Amino acid sequence: MNKKADRRIIRSKRLLKHSLISLLGEKSFNDITITDIVNRSELNRSTFYSHFSNKEELLNFIIDDLLAGMILSMKNDDAPNLPITSQTEFTRQSTLKLFSYISEHASFFKTLMNYHRVPHFSFRLSDSLYNFYLSKIKEEQHSSNQINMNHGFLANYIASIIVGFIYHWLIHTDNKYNPEYINKEFNKIFLLGNDLQTISLTHK
Repeated sequence: MNKKADRRIIRSKRLLKHSLISLLGEKSFNDITITDIVNRSELNRSTFYSHFSNKEELLNFIIDDLLAGMILSMKNDDAPNLPITSQTEFTRQSTLKLFSYISEHASFFKTLMNYHRVPHFSFRLSDSLYNFYLSKIKEEQHSSNQINMNHGFLANYIASIIVGFIYHWLIHTDNKYNPEYINKEFNKIFLLGNDLQTISLTHK
């Protein structure tokens, strides 16, 4: 496949992706048809079907791409061995990168987090964050014995707080604050009442 064809595929997928997100800002996913999507994108049905079998596949493509980018943004190669379970530079940097990514893609996240239009997105978001933090906690287990807590519960706790923060930020405040402010507030609240530096980590 030549570069011109590659660019055409990328452009078509981008148009279809933005068209579906635009339509989700107006009505629920169940009420959207493929005709709606191709009309909004100004592409034809054959182009749609050359890339996706149905609208569900397009939605999953959007969500997979968005969440993969989110997790990639959180990785901090500069400090890979700092404990995830204490107030370290890793924690602050990973959440700052997360909130910065959310801000850059705010229109996508805000639309997809509307439960009435895309009911399962918040669960997908939470699962991605859960798996990321569970992996980090397990990595920490090999080099430290500081947290006497079930790994899964801790990862779920962190993921749940982050999803709640994102929802309040984008939906309730309409993306009012910048990522730096959100990150500062998150770290203050996350550490409030959780002296994680003095808890020891055992495999559960």
